Amino acid sequence: MNKLIRKAAQGAGKMVHQAGAKKAWADHKAGYLKKEDGQKEYDMEKGEFYYNKDKGKLRLIPTDDGEVQDRSGIEDWQLAPQRKSALNMLGIKKRNY
Repeated sequence: MNKLIRKAAQGAGKMVHQAGAKKAWADHKAGYLKKEDGQKEYDMEKGEFYYNKDKGKLRLIPTDDGEVQDRSGIEDWQLAPQRKSALNMLGIKKRNY
């Protein structure tokens, strides 16, 4: 029984962190959109950040001396949300009938 309670608590904690990450990314994007070329700049730079669970805010992804990102320990949900659909990535436009 204790394992089930512990697992449920971990899942609830992850959901809280994911909600915090979603808000942090929205706030970060809103700051960029106030600028003239904000969307373009945001799209170029969003891959440089991740949501830090301990601090509860976005931080730069650590890099080594060669500026290669070290993503060890960073889960996918902590990275910037991808808004392109799979079809758009393949160059297929969605038809509006």
